[in-house]
Amino acid sequence: MFQKCLRASSRRILSSEQLHIRNLSNYKPHYYTEENRQRSVEYMNKLSSSRRKGELLAKFAKQSTKQHAVLVSLCVVDNEESLLFTERSYDMPTHKGQVSFPGGGVHDDETIIEGCLRETEEEIGISRDNVEIWEILPPIPDQTMTSLVYPVVGNIGHIDVEQLNVCPREVEKAFILPLTFFFDQQNVGYTRFRRKDKRGTYLTPVYLSKPRVWGLTALAVDITLGILAPDRYSSFSIKL
Repeated sequence: MFQKCLRASSRRILSSEQLHIRNLSNYKPHYYTEENRQRSVEYMNKLSSSRRKGELLAKFAKQSTKQHAVLVSLCVVDNEESLLFTERSYDMPTHKGQVSFPGGGVHDDETIIEGCLRETEEEIGISRDNVEIWEILPPIPDQTMTSLVYPVVGNIGHIDVEQLNVCPREVEKAFILPLTFFFDQQNVGYTRFRRKDKRGTYLTPVYLSKPRVWGLTALAVDITLGILAPDRYSSFSIKL
């Protein structure tokens, strides 16, 4: 997969110099400060080691499950703190055109973080050396209940989306949404899913962007912002 994308562009993996954008001196971090990073990581660590996660992993350990990892991509675009998303290619066998974070399946010989960084390089061309890993959030089961998806929160710094070398076989496009978009309640809705075992339904957030952010990706956004920006964002999933 990776080799096919590499042949399409010899500059597939971008260095920090290639990702450099203008007017960085004007950027004043608000939520991406070192102090807020430390506070957020501390809470994420507690969340990841919670009893709920242990019970979930024990349940799925009894099944033949797959592991996936996605990078919840904190970034700065034009001096504005944002999140980076991808829209999946319409040539993909599953989830065509859906919004996601960069990521994919974790190989048996990889850690969650290693698989996440490898998939990020393959899909959007950002070197693993340019990602500051914060923490791994508790895994989220997919809708089929056969796979666990691990959101890995990481900061990829200042980027220019137009300079990203996306893998066209997997990614239709990459785009960003500023954090302020999610703070506006008019941009936030909810959708209801029926459980696979038909024992009731459950609600998840949906963000009314174009294209819309929903499903597992929206859940990862909700948890991340609930920790990162509790003064501006009211999380559906967690309460600080």
